[in-house]
Amino acid sequence: MQEIAGIDGHPAHGIQARVADALRLAIVRGAYAPGAALSELALAEELRVSRTPVREALKQLETEGLVRIVPRVGTFVTEPSPREIGELLELRECFAGLAARLLAARADDAACARLDQLLDVAAAALAAGDVEAAAAATSDITEAVVLAADSTKLAQTYRWHMNQLADHRLGEADALDLAAATRIVEGLRRVRDALVARDGDAAEFAMRDVARGARRDHALAVARAGAEVPA
Repeated sequence: MQEIAGIDGHPAHGIQARVADALRLAIVRGAYAPGAALSELALAEELRVSRTPVREALKQLETEGLVRIVPRVGTFVTEPSPREIGELLELRECFAGLAARLLAARADDAACARLDQLLDVAAAALAAGDVEAAAAATSDITEAVVLAADSTKLAQTYRWHMNQLADHRLGEADALDLAAATRIVEGLRRVRDALVARDGDAAEFAMRDVARGARRDHALAVARAGAEVPA
């Protein structure tokens, strides 16, 4: 089985951990849609392991909020409720804001250079009118800030919760139009500028502002979708 990073970004050890990492990655990347049933037997055959590590791995993923185990019925990929999505978006604002403040204090030139590269990717996507690619790049920027903050506990907590909020699972890119994606990229440029200036207050404020804007865009998209549903 391919070596896959664990929840903390380090290689996982042991069959159960490897199975959990493989299934986690598949769920986050959208290989299994929200609500999809997961068969222990099919997964065991696919991963070439016995059913026991699959069963234990699914229990682990249930604690992470990625699957729901219904006794005597089956195991299903979770689909966050609107309330849960709102709570996760609020947490993203807190985590990302704290990460930006910590990173500003670190004076990490390599991290800023990495953000420049990702911002260039986002800008190119916007120029091409590719909102989905721009949304993916902005998500990568936020995660890059969190990881560069050099706080293991923050990175663990961020990944634990944000795996439940994987953009492709919730269709977050579909909630954006070109104008909204442009606002997010512009906001992230302000984050980058604050980081270069080593201004922790400005970096945290700018990052929180980006996250709040994304949360508003998501709420508006949900409201529009509700209005379009026939009575």
